[in-house]
Amino acid sequence: MIKYHEPAGKYLDFNGINTFALDQGSGEVVFCVHGVPTSSFLYRKVIDSLAEKGRRGVSVDLPGLGLTNRPEDFNYEFNNFADFLTDCLKKLKIEKFHLVVHDIGGPVGFALAAKNLEKVRSITILNTVIDIQNFKKPLAMRPFEKKVLGEAELISNTHAT
Repeated sequence: MIKYHEPAGKYLDFNGINTFALDQGSGEVVFCVHGVPTSSFLYRKVIDSLAEKGRRGVSVDLPGLGLTNRPEDFNYEFNNFADFLTDCLKKLKIEKFHLVVHDIGGPVGFALAAKNLEKVRSITILNTVIDIQNFKKPLAMRPFEKKVLGEAELISNTHAT
């Protein structure tokens, strides 16, 4: 499936990070934030449907996930992911957007919304964490914080194309 997914998107440089993004359609923007260990691939059919309905669907692979590079010096915390996505919004010239969040994309998206209140038209929450203060990362997510363990976990989750 990746062989069909990659040509549907594009690679962009966001602050030195080679980043994969799906960006299709025109009209009001629906910005979709994925969780861990997923990517924009999760939203591929949603993005297509949005474009067919006269909307611009956008989903960016977060650093270290999907087809985006995993920089060694990147701070892999929710707030920093939100800063990264804020930079992506600027580079993609997105002024206003509807936000869709899933999984760990929830806390990332909430931080993104807090930093961009005047830009967010609506928030759609799909199976995510809301009580961020009391959230403890599950054991399955902890390897992603460490370079070698995170890469091993991603390899074990990669499916043949």
